[in-house]
Amino acid sequence: MLTVTVKGMRLMGNTTKKIRLRNQGQITLPADFRKQLDLDADSILNATVVGDSIIMTPQNLLGPEVARRFRRRMRERGLTLEELLEGLETQRERYNRERAGGSD
Repeated sequence: MLTVTVKGMRLMGNTTKKIRLRNQGQITLPADFRKQLDLDADSILNATVVGDSIIMTPQNLLGPEVARRFRRRMRERGLTLEELLEGLETQRERYNRERAGGSD
């Protein structure tokens, strides 16, 4: 078994899990790790060898990551892009009225 430490974990205590190294060097991160760090199949991790340990951290790709999270949240809430854009337009109109000194 290979022990993998995931930096930035906010687990109860210092949780370490054993993960089996599979064919071609593949591993499966435990579901609770993936959920806690909001990782999915498209997530990219940076892996660094430190002594006899492997430190894995999520790579934050700002634009693609924000888009991926928005898509997920929209699906969870049953929102369409059109509904989201309508809400944005409503907020923009309200903002412009307030800046111009008007009221709702």
